[in-house]
Amino acid sequence: MILNGGMQNRLPQNANFTFDFIEGESLLLRLDLDGIACSSGSACSSGSLTASHVLMAMGLEEVAAHGSIRFSLGKNNTKAEIDLVVGKLVEIVKSLRAMSPLTPR
Repeated sequence: MILNGGMQNRLPQNANFTFDFIEGESLLLRLDLDGIACSSGSACSSGSLTASHVLMAMGLEEVAAHGSIRFSLGKNNTKAEIDLVVGKLVEIVKSLRAMSPLTPR
């Protein structure tokens, strides 16, 4: 998992991550089935299957941009909710990588 963007000059409630060897849309759908809301692509291109122009402008390769998802947090999110998301991410990423033809064997 790679945090996209620098550690400085960023919005504190926003985090975009790239997950190698999986499609962001697959990850997004699996998280959605678990009741976790997030987005692939940039906020201004939600619903589009094209790579995020924002991530591309930041220098990401198209494949990495397609393997990215964005989380937005609010003041009412709790540590327990974040821990739940992290646990689900680990489980889902492991599962998706196991079936991906892109994963190095």
